[in-house]
Amino acid sequence: MDKKTPQQVAEEKLSEIKKQKEEKPDLKPEAKPEVKPAVEDKKPDEKANILKMAEEQAKRDEELLSKKDEEMSDEEKKRKTELLAKKEKKESPDEKAKKIHESTQKRIDELVGELKSLKDERSKDVERIDRLEKEKADLEKRLSAPKEREDEVSLLKKAETERLRKYLDEDKTKPLAERREMSKEDLEAWLLEDYVSANEWLSERSIRRSQERGDDSRKLNEAKKFKALSVKQDESAKRSEARHPELNVDKRMAELKAQGKSENEIHTTLCKENPKYRIAMEIIAEDAAKYFGAENGPELIAEEMEKRLKAESEKKEQKPRESEEEKEARIRREAAEDERQRLARIDESIDPSKKSSSSSKEKTDFEKKQEEIARRAGMSPERLKAVNERRSKIPGLAVKD
Repeated sequence: MDKKTPQQVAEEKLSEIKKQKEEKPDLKPEAKPEVKPAVEDKKPDEKANILKMAEEQAKRDEELLSKKDEEMSDEEKKRKTELLAKKEKKESPDEKAKKIHESTQKRIDELVGELKSLKDERSKDVERIDRLEKEKADLEKRLSAPKEREDEVSLLKKAETERLRKYLDEDKTKPLAERREMSKEDLEAWLLEDYVSANEWLSERSIRRSQERGDDSRKLNEAKKFKALSVKQDESAKRSEARHPELNVDKRMAELKAQGKSENEIHTTLCKENPKYRIAMEIIAEDAAKYFGAENGPELIAEEMEKRLKAESEKKEQKPRESEEEKEARIRREAAEDERQRLARIDESIDPSKKSSSSSKEKTDFEKKQEEIARRAGMSPERLKAVNERRSKIPGLAVKD
């Protein structure tokens, strides 16, 4: 005999209740029928059983999404395939975590002893010492990982709770089938009214919740990576500015901006006044993704800048002195460029529609980080935009956020 599913049992119960109602004789208004406590008392029990089975089925569906295929029976695998979702395996219980902690600490103690013995004997096996020290550091970091995981779990749980509360509030006036979340009372009433539809909704809700948890986890991991990259790049920028203070042009940029100069004029002025700034801008323009995506991007820019400064210096020594005619021609070109920029600024003030609309667009974290690195390197926002636009037209070199 085939084992009946919870849904089949529930449907049979509903059918039995309906049949009992149909068989019950109609009573006249003035008649006083005999009270049958056994039948009346049984009705709430039937409803409770139906609701309980529905809730248990929904709970089992969420648990199936958390299991691995090898842990499930054929029937459970079939059910999971119907739900079209997967979920990571549940975390280890406290006892397992404690056992891992103890074994890890024991290994750390052994490594400390080995390191002490090797160093006392002044071992020449430097490679082995480095390997053991790295393993020790990795294990110590792993010991602190549970606390970080607890924080992450707490953040993910808080995000889900707030999201479900938001769905519940926003969808309370929508038809039942179109809601993302609903109160327990509404769900119970729907299950009694239309069990099949309500149960299908519960399955879809389980799938959606699982997918949203995965999205939350992915976003959290991306934020952690971006934060770690930002910290490394900030440290690199400080080291670069310590070696080359000229790359920190914040003060000079503020002075030029106070004089009413546009971003293009500020960039042009800085290039004339500051050779290091000019060369840094040229380096970034050649491969922005390389420097913006590297932890030591600012230092890589500084190193390449030093090489080019040296090459320029050597070339300048060999270059013949500028003649008066060449000097006058250069001055005329620079004056013409300054006048062109002045007129462009006037046009922008007369017709605001000519200004770039990019400033009103909300910037991504990656774009903000790009601008921060560019600013430290002395590159103007307009120059950075031009670099990214040029790279976006080259297949395979587009800067992604």
